[in-house]
Amino acid sequence: GGKRLAEFRLTPREIKAALDKRVIGQTEAKKALAVAFSEHYHHARRCLEEPERLRRHFHKSNILLWGPSGSGKSHLIRAAAELAAAPLIKTDATKFSATGYVGRDVADIVTQLVEAADSDLDVAQFGIVHVDEVDKICERRTSGPLSAPGGVNTRDVQQSLLKLMEDYEVQLNAARGLAAKSKPFSTKHVLFVFSGAFEGCDGAKDHVTVADFVDFGLIREFVGRIPVRIRLRDLTVDELRQILAADSDISPLSRYVEAFAAHGIALSFADEALEIIARRAFDQRLGARGLLTVVEHTLRDFSYHLPSCDVGGHFHLDRTTVDDPQRSLRALLALADDVDLDSVQ
Repeated sequence: GGKRLAEFRLTPREIKAALDKRVIGQTEAKKALAVAFSEHYHHARRCLEEPERLRRHFHKSNILLWGPSGSGKSHLIRAAAELAAAPLIKTDATKFSATGYVGRDVADIVTQLVEAADSDLDVAQFGIVHVDEVDKICERRTSGPLSAPGGVNTRDVQQSLLKLMEDYEVQLNAARGLAAKSKPFSTKHVLFVFSGAFEGCDGAKDHVTVADFVDFGLIREFVGRIPVRIRLRDLTVDELRQILAADSDISPLSRYVEAFAAHGIALSFADEALEIIARRAFDQRLGARGLLTVVEHTLRDFSYHLPSCDVGGHFHLDRTTVDDPQRSLRALLALADDVDLDSVQ
């Protein structure tokens, strides 16, 4: 990790090109994220080369990714972090609503980040903290103080996160194998990435202002510490189809290819079948998550029956299979000699 960080030379265009191979769609979001990550990790490299830079004032480009569920927010962050060889931890903002976000939780986040960097503090100080579902610690003001459904004042939660985003020092202790006399750890150069759906925040507008986020329930100082605010859009039917067709683990079909291959069955798919699955997932409005739901429903009984049968070592997923899985399954099993078709329901 440290060696790769010290050798980081990627330009924004190179980061975007690498993200294109791992993330379908969201072109504008990938461009903005590429610029932010390139700036941050070139800064990290120069600090490792010239440690005196660590003491200078630094305008940190904390990031907010917002958009509908299943649009790829977490996937983008993971992919970008891997390109930078940066330690990454992910936490859920809603747990802070439950705990009140006391000081112990701040130390826990930093400890997890140091662990993700294999206890290398020089690397951990440039790590990434991903706080998901930050919109869940917002409640639009109607009357009285802002508060979350759990009763914890969301302003206090946001103030605590705001403090962590700044140059906040945490005294690391001997817990979890860290050195007992470790120096204080500063979050000055830690990159914070927040994500959430913020459903209804934008209305019909293409450009969302600070005031819009404040009206949604974020305090102005909190928004001000996040200069890079990136909107992700709903994935289109064609983008969902591309995810299915991808020859990598980003396709939810890849797990079924591997599962059937373990039983000597080669799984293949027709383009028209992928189109139907993509359209059904799109109609569910769950983004990429909807693909897994549709695929699982379609292939559930095939996954159960085919490993026990001799189907010639091949299973082709076509339009008929997607339209009527049970009928296709019975037709396929009828070719096998050792199957009781009455067991297929």
